[in-house]
Amino acid sequence: MADSRQIYELIELIQKIYNQGELDPFISFIESQNRIMLYLSSHSNAHPSNISDDLNISRSNIANVLKSLESEGYIERNINSENRREIYVNITDAGREQLKVVIEKLMGLFGLWLDLLGDESEHLLKILRISSDMSKVGDEFYRFAQSLKKEKEEEENSDDE
Repeated sequence: MADSRQIYELIELIQKIYNQGELDPFISFIESQNRIMLYLSSHSNAHPSNISDDLNISRSNIANVLKSLESEGYIERNINSENRREIYVNITDAGREQLKVVIEKLMGLFGLWLDLLGDESEHLLKILRISSDMSKVGDEFYRFAQSLKKEKEEEENSDDE
């Protein structure tokens, strides 16, 4: 199991990466504005309440972000002519272009990281898959960590021979 020195080093390295701005493309991507545009890229004529429910973002936050996105020309809101209280939201071409830029930056960042990791990238992906399911993260993470430890010990033993 990792000792406290390794844990502190991990925290320090993540903080350093964050401070250098290396995570900026990811942080930008997970902000409400980009999450909503990504949602709208595959949901035409979306209702703000559906966006709120599906993305787990408060309705007041959705309203504020939609207003901002509309002023930037990234989305358009249309009122249903048969029910004036009903609004449809769609992403514009400018919104698709902006989303494309953000995704390309993110792909570049994570592509570089996976390239640097080489064969070890599969370990990172497995850890993230396990961690993404928080309901079983403890047991699964522990089993995976133990299997990595066992693999490393086996490698070390085969190197000694």
